[in-house]
Amino acid sequence: MRQTHSTRQIVAVALCLLALSSAWLISAAQAKRVAPARVQPLTLDGVRYSAGDEKTLDASGKPIGMTASLTASDAKTGRVMWKLPVYEVRFRRDLETDVQEVHISAVEADGQQVLVKTERGLEFLVDPRARSVRGLIRR
Repeated sequence: MRQTHSTRQIVAVALCLLALSSAWLISAAQAKRVAPARVQPLTLDGVRYSAGDEKTLDASGKPIGMTASLTASDAKTGRVMWKLPVYEVRFRRDLETDVQEVHISAVEADGQQVLVKTERGLEFLVDPRARSVRGLIRR
């Protein structure tokens, strides 16, 4: 015996599928930004330089900013030698924090110095010997 579906049943299923797909599209459009890509560390003269960031929280635990940093470790032992804040971002309270985050996108050698690039195209030059940020580079 062959089972047939009424037009009413077909329309009901189609409407359910339409509602589900619309809900999925809306939630996908409203999703927060994807996690930043993992930045490959740089090894220079036996020192491994890696990028990281930490959120700054207020007393209630709400994020109010972030600090991006460069960590220098012994390439053989992995022992952390120092950690240097490269730049800070202060969040505006009227905007979502995820759209204000600025992550490091690359760590590269520039002679004996370390070039830190951000996902927004900013570049900072770090002097590892002085353990200081030489500043924002304009290219």
